[in-house]
Amino acid sequence: MKIMAILICIIILFSSCLRDNEYSTGDKLTKENPETDILTDKRAAIKHVGSIILQEDNSQYIGVVWNLVESGGFLFIPDWISRDIKVYDKTGKFQYIIGTIGEGPGEFRDVRGGMIVVGDTLYIIDIILQRLNMFKTNGDFLKSFPLPSGLDYTGLSGELLAIGDAIVMPVYENKYAPMIEYHKSRTIALLDKQGNILRLFGKHPDEYSEYNMYMPGTSITFDTDGNIYQVSRASPVIHKYNSEGNLFARFGVVGKIFKPI
Repeated sequence: MKIMAILICIIILFSSCLRDNEYSTGDKLTKENPETDILTDKRAAIKHVGSIILQEDNSQYIGVVWNLVESGGFLFIPDWISRDIKVYDKTGKFQYIIGTIGEGPGEFRDVRGGMIVVGDTLYIIDIILQRLNMFKTNGDFLKSFPLPSGLDYTGLSGELLAIGDAIVMPVYENKYAPMIEYHKSRTIALLDKQGNILRLFGKHPDEYSEYNMYMPGTSITFDTDGNIYQVSRASPVIHKYNSEGNLFARFGVVGKIFKPI
């Protein structure tokens, strides 16, 4: 029997500043120009708090885990090999499967996109078909819709957020081609639950423009106040936006962006 252990970790973020306590928490911007204010000395601590052994046998096993979401006492685990979502309870006992491989309703070509559970609805991006799928958490398929024309999902680690009634995802505008123009793209899209764009905002680091480069992949998260944090690959800079899409803080590790060879 093949056994996989999922380690559950708590990540605690600490932030401070070395410039005469100008910033107390890393949240508040006191300068008028957010583009010039850099916070330093970021730290993270990871603590192992336990393990869950997932039930597997010759007929039911995990291929490649790309993401994991816990909701209502269940673990929803997209499997990149079988192109489905396997559901376990918190003891690791297998419950049921959501979706299957294919391109039709309720089917996946790729499950590495962002996934969230809101109430009793599961949302997951198919990054090959570039569409958002919606299921009941019991496995019933609800509907799917393609991402708005001109946008591609670009999450680094399966990011998909829900703020109020909006679905939030990292994107790029594919009208910017060739690749040396991708730095002009906005980076974050807020969609309603019918797939319509509510708001499109965000920017890549200025260095992307300086070096005429684009490195695919943007990570986003948010806090309890609905503020959205964005970081782009190879950049030490974090952009912070409010839910209206306005940039009001820019901070991160002191240093320079990775320069392309």
